Amino acid sequence: MLVQSDTKGLRILPALPAELASGRVSGLAAGPGVTVGLRWEHGNVVELSLAPRNSAAEGIHQERIGNWTGSVELRPGYLTRLVPAGNGFPASLVPLPNAGAHHCADAQTQGEADEGAVKGSEPHG
Repeated sequence: MLVQSDTKGLRILPALPAELASGRVSGLAAGPGVTVGLRWEHGNVVELSLAPRNSAAEGIHQERIGNWTGSVELRPGYLTRLVPAGNGFPASLVPLPNAGAHHCADAQTQGEADEGAVKGSEPHG
């Protein structure tokens, strides 16, 4: 399983099969209205992209990646991009080329804007 969504938020790579140790996907639909792009190597997330598909997905979401849990903000017209750094996953907001569309660009989207998209990242024990 690559992504699991529930009322607590998204879990990223909660049960990765051994034969999928490295890979990438884009355009995965997760609840509530979030589009996910993901790249991982040796079972570890190296980049996560999230974008709201509708107004229900906009706002603050809890994300869990391995032992890390943090609150991530999704804004209309932006891709929220998370990459590992130290013990966390700092996020940046990247303007989508077509700001009127709610979609998740490919995981290699260029450009970084607002570094404050993560609200209180903490390790999950």
